[in-house]
Amino acid sequence: MANDKGTYTFKQLAAHVLEQAGAPLTADAIWQEAVALGLDKRLRSVGKTPPATLYSDLHRDTQTGGSDFIRVGSRPRRYWLKARGTPLDQLDVTAPTPKKAANLVERDLHPLLAWFADTQMSGVLVQTIFHEKSKKKSFGEWVHPDLVGVLFPRRALDTDCALGLSAALAAPLCRIYSFELKLRVDFGNLREAFFQAVSNSSWANEGYLVAAEFDDSPEFLDELERLCAAFRIGIIELSPQDPLSADTLIPATARPELDWATIDKLAEMNPDFARFIKNVSDDLKTDIHPKEYDSVPEDVVQYVQGITSKIKG
Repeated sequence: MANDKGTYTFKQLAAHVLEQAGAPLTADAIWQEAVALGLDKRLRSVGKTPPATLYSDLHRDTQTGGSDFIRVGSRPRRYWLKARGTPLDQLDVTAPTPKKAANLVERDLHPLLAWFADTQMSGVLVQTIFHEKSKKKSFGEWVHPDLVGVLFPRRALDTDCALGLSAALAAPLCRIYSFELKLRVDFGNLREAFFQAVSNSSWANEGYLVAAEFDDSPEFLDELERLCAAFRIGIIELSPQDPLSADTLIPATARPELDWATIDKLAEMNPDFARFIKNVSDDLKTDIHPKEYDSVPEDVVQYVQGITSKIKG
């Protein structure tokens, strides 16, 4: 694929690499190969975190029917070119067995969720809720989520043009999220983890059960899908060993209305939640202030390399 310096898009870069690859590659592997070939010098713009940008472009592109790329697997997620025409069952798509996150703690994953929410959920800003600050701790065990989030649709709109203004007027002012976070969810803790997520998200527009790793047996995934359909909860897998493969396995079913009585109770019980509500209220009145929420790692791959140094194989 010939191209002049400074004219490549990230998708063109990925296509160039995959035209020569012997098997599907993760977004991070595509980027590393591109750098080795000097293709990064041909990009129109690189940005601060090019592997994350590459993943975002491929992730969005493969959600459409007209993509030139194919998703292969999920742990980790890899990509292949449709044009190569090789049946997927003949490709070498065997992924290494992921290491267990035994030495991680849940709060190691909060910055990874902050990155995922910001980059893969259209700019959701999240804030950690520290349970130890709550009043009536035993009463609030299944009331407080681990993190809460807010999406301001106007954040992603071009308000300088008529189309952006029209969309802004039609969009809700904000959408509120609840996230219950676990290291691993399998049959051993599914019921407790899932219904904790249900309880902790009853007040929000959308609720998610998030984990570093989910059991991937067909029986487990069938049960997880059934529960999500019944209780409107979504599922996010963060995949610390390959953060660019983090994905929404099952989207949440949105509730149109917030439960204001529960929101008021949570704000009274926990100062972090009260601060979150105040920040959202202030941002609705003025400009949005992302620095008031959890910080997002500039380089998620580098961040994960730091925390996964604690993981034992």
